[in-house]
Amino acid sequence: DLLGLGNEARMNVPATLSGNWQWRMKPGQLTSMLAEKMSELTRISGRTAQ
Repeated sequence: DLLGLGNEARMNVPATLSGNWQWRMKPGQLTSMLAEKMSELTRISGRTAQ
């Protein structure tokens, strides 16, 4: 987990029909350092736009 949050920030619980995909990042949680790290992980995993 890049933000270091617990289960309260989980986006998806397998085999659960409701309540998934409701977590949202709060303002200020995406720092420039975290954005750079996410960008690098996206690049090295080959998930950038072609």
